[in-house]
Amino acid sequence: MALSKNGKDVLVVPPALEREGQEELNSVLTPESAENAINVYKGSADMVTSLFLDGVNGGSNTAWFLLTAGRHKLGHEVRQAPVMGTDVAILSKIVTFTVDARWANYSKEWKRTWGSKGDLAAYSS
Repeated sequence: MALSKNGKDVLVVPPALEREGQEELNSVLTPESAENAINVYKGSADMVTSLFLDGVNGGSNTAWFLLTAGRHKLGHEVRQAPVMGTDVAILSKIVTFTVDARWANYSKEWKRTWGSKGDLAAYSS
């Protein structure tokens, strides 16, 4: 079965790569070159910044992903909606606020999803 693209690509980057991603996708000329070469990637993809990829949250500040909008099989499911709660210690009157929630991020299939660790190495499995 041949894979068709059918959809605009979306570049997903951590906040650390937001500026570089905007330069790559929106500059008229190639950002890395002083030779005024035309940027062939201009307008070819949309870009999304994800805090889930950030190094502070256990991700990487160099990794990025490319998805085909509406065709990838990545998902986010809320298993339990957030519920706010409070508890008051009787003697000290210290109030503790809690948020109880459950969710899952998942991938059903790898097709139409590409990723890089951002270290210029080639990977396959």
